[in-house]
Amino acid sequence: MATSSADPDALDDFVSTSRDLNAGLAPRVTALERAFEAFLAQPSDVGVGSPSQSGTSPPRLENFGDTIESARAHRGALEAEADWTHVVSRAFRQAGSGGALRFVDDALVDERLAAAGIPIAAPTLVSVETPSAAGLTVDSGFKDDPVNCGSGSFVEPEVDLPAPGRLWAMAWMRNHNSRFPHPGPLGRGWSSWATTRLDVTTGGARFEGPDGQEVELARGEEGFSSDPNLAAEACQTESGTELCWSSGERWRFD
Repeated sequence: MATSSADPDALDDFVSTSRDLNAGLAPRVTALERAFEAFLAQPSDVGVGSPSQSGTSPPRLENFGDTIESARAHRGALEAEADWTHVVSRAFRQAGSGGALRFVDDALVDERLAAAGIPIAAPTLVSVETPSAAGLTVDSGFKDDPVNCGSGSFVEPEVDLPAPGRLWAMAWMRNHNSRFPHPGPLGRGWSSWATTRLDVTTGGARFEGPDGQEVELARGEEGFSSDPNLAAEACQTESGTELCWSSGERWRFD
């Protein structure tokens, strides 16, 4: 019969610390939700998904509500993990043998979990998929470092040639993303206007933005699909396929 080992004191410390941190997270999520609602209520002539003046990809705040929901779900998953660990700790403490490190049959742990109405398998908290927006998104988990808290990827933006807002297309920026170390004219992982492209195939289109954003657009009977991370659509014209931005700009690719 399979057995497991654990230190009940260490498990209890984890439960206590996790619940304290989770309790502190609750008002932060609530405050974030209220701030976003207040932001949406303010009159503005700039849409939440309009392109920025820097010429890079748009802020894409239209998905921020999903981010708040994800934060709520994360809090629930943390609480479920604490409940699971608490029951497991009691099983080791009451039925385990040994000193600080105790041993117990896995079947007994499963029995205690079932009796408490808790799924036997430990919850999976985070699943980091390859993002459709690899650029400087504001709702993708990046901190000031800037490191993505979910994926661990490091992003470094550099402005080599600044320009005022009305001349944003003349500015030269480059961005490095450690998660996408593809080769380019500026080295591995670097994106800029030099790497910006729209590749069109029979199956769809693939856009690579100047900030490293990568978006796949499938081709359908009525044109190309849209992506919530991109404030533009692929438009078919007589001269080819263009990106038509919600602000009215049109990007044409040779």
